[in-house]
Amino acid sequence: MTCIAGAVINGEICIGGDAVSVQDSSAARVGVLSKVFWVDEFLIGTSGSVRCGQIVRYLFDPPSIEGDLTAYMIQQFIPALRQLMKDQGGECTKESGDTEMDGRLLVGVRGKLYDIDPAYSVFESYVPYAAIGCADQEALAAMYTAYSLLESPLAEDIVNRGLLAAAEFDTSVRPPFTVLTLPQNVSRETLGIVTDNGYQLAKR
Repeated sequence: MTCIAGAVINGEICIGGDAVSVQDSSAARVGVLSKVFWVDEFLIGTSGSVRCGQIVRYLFDPPSIEGDLTAYMIQQFIPALRQLMKDQGGECTKESGDTEMDGRLLVGVRGKLYDIDPAYSVFESYVPYAAIGCADQEALAAMYTAYSLLESPLAEDIVNRGLLAAAEFDTSVRPPFTVLTLPQNVSRETLGIVTDNGYQLAKR
């Protein structure tokens, strides 16, 4: 399973995630491929099926951002993502017969953090942090405490506290953690080179 935690402080976005994959509720394996990555100027964390995360990481080509960011996410980003999931086997069928994305995304871009659920709804929280996946409530409680008590907290501080709490209280969450940071005012025009150890941006 997965815990993905994200925070936005002073326009800087940080998203982190754990590394474990769980099958049949008990068989746990730590994977090499990170659940947090860049796609163009988007910093994305994925929970749910491994296939869903791989589709987003290696096959998704988001439309260029134009106009209001939230309107763009709803009107352009989501339709492109949904079509890709349908085409590439990233959806599952519910008992009702309806289909939905076989995962959930936390997407950071241009100083904003969006939670995209399996029904492709776009949610931006009032508070500057979010969590999805296993132990999301434990992670949120830890991030709330850190944000409330730390003096001048960094986005990375908030995310790390959330991930540590999730790993402490849920057996389906475990390190190593991947935590990536996206500085303020980064756009497609300022992309550079990506490394797993820090923020140098790239298209993939």
